[in-house]
Amino acid sequence: QHLSLWLVGCLEVSDAGVAAIAKNLPDDLQELTLSLKFCEKVSDLSVAMIAKHLPKSLKEMDLNFNCCAVSDEKVALTEKLEAMKNWTPTVRHDIKTPVPARPSAPAQAPEHVEGTERAKRHIKAQFQAADRAGDGRLSSNELKICLEKLRFSRAECRSVFDKVDSNHDGAISCEELSAWVFKSENKKALDRLLGL
Repeated sequence: QHLSLWLVGCLEVSDAGVAAIAKNLPDDLQELTLSLKFCEKVSDLSVAMIAKHLPKSLKEMDLNFNCCAVSDEKVALTEKLEAMKNWTPTVRHDIKTPVPARPSAPAQAPEHVEGTERAKRHIKAQFQAADRAGDGRLSSNELKICLEKLRFSRAECRSVFDKVDSNHDGAISCEELSAWVFKSENKKALDRLLGL
């Protein structure tokens, strides 16, 4: 039995929602594909809930947590089925089942606007995480770390510092990084970032 579930841009999906999915995985499940992208309320707790409720019959697993609040350590753990099966997480038992969606949702912005805003928030979050000095500027090394988390290849990371440093002050601001990512010649990179 195979289960595939893709949730993209579901801003209301939280750890409680993932917990409900994990608790209801079929006992005879053999393959699981779960992809969560731009689900900002999904954190390490979701990975713990999935690990706790993995069926013993599971033979293949593909978990993807792009642009979620899941730590790099837990993302790395999800890459190996045996590691997930052998992990004994400490999980809170007070996770509530998600409340059903409201009957009338507020008007939504067009999809490309939402994607762009999510991408900008993600760029800013990754920038802040890479800014180890906390000075609002990235060194060449910090930029490499940031770009790798934004799904750029190592080759791309090596060649971009001078292109991104538009004022040539030897450091990268968040504004410079965002402006560079959204330039038309970087469409492939932006598409990867938006999950297109």
